[in-house]
Amino acid sequence: MNPNDFLKELKDASSNGSLMTPKHDPNNLGTTFSSYRTVLSNKLADNLSNFISSCKFTVEEYENTKIQNSPPYFAITPHQDSGFNIPASGVTANSVFASTTVDTLVVVSGRT
Repeated sequence: MNPNDFLKELKDASSNGSLMTPKHDPNNLGTTFSSYRTVLSNKLADNLSNFISSCKFTVEEYENTKIQNSPPYFAITPHQDSGFNIPASGVTANSVFASTTVDTLVVVSGRT
């Protein structure tokens, strides 16, 4: 997948509401999940479409070599002038409390 195709799929997912799954939604922080997860900051979640359409981020593509035929992973790192320096928090399994900060978004698939 080339960068332009990825950006188009990212924008499509953002506009149709499929970009952020419930486990990453800060409004669901009070819900526990059985595995580690990241939760977007309220600021980013509330402005996700604007952030994506601004293109003020860098994208790097990675391959998951542990899972055959897995979709590519895309790491999205906000530019300093994006206003989104720490876009998410890490939440340990079965917890409702953020335990770490993360500064990169990873999109596993631009389609789902």
